[in-house]
Amino acid sequence: MVFDAVNGEEVQRYTYDESVSSLCVSPDGSKIVVGQRASAATITDLDSGETVGRLEGHSDWIGGISYFPDDQRIVTTGSNPDRDLRIFESSSGALLAVLKDSASGSGPGSPALPSPIGSLLASATTNGFKVWDSIASTDEIWLYDSLDD
Repeated sequence: MVFDAVNGEEVQRYTYDESVSSLCVSPDGSKIVVGQRASAATITDLDSGETVGRLEGHSDWIGGISYFPDDQRIVTTGSNPDRDLRIFESSSGALLAVLKDSASGSGPGSPALPSPIGSLLASATTNGFKVWDSIASTDEIWLYDSLDD
């Protein structure tokens, strides 16, 4: 359901064939990406209600979705055992990168959040977080683990 933020009234209702596990509205407010328990995410145009794209590749349900601030890319995170982050082009749904999250302490499907300029991603782990360079590399560049303190 989509609600008017001022008066709280329902504006639109969308239904999906599979259970919804996560969602995110595009920065320009024109689309919504809905993660489903069937390992894919659907991009829906909020004005027409039409499906305009599908993001696939995880082995299990989508645990988190975020748009990059430039509206050009979307990052999804998988649930256990597939905790990888996948970066997609928002206009075509093309897979751009897979960030392998092999740390045993990673939580199930925590959202990855892009930095305001979109060059970094932060993803949660059970005991801390990781920072990824989302442009130059597919390797983590920093890991904070509270158990190391």
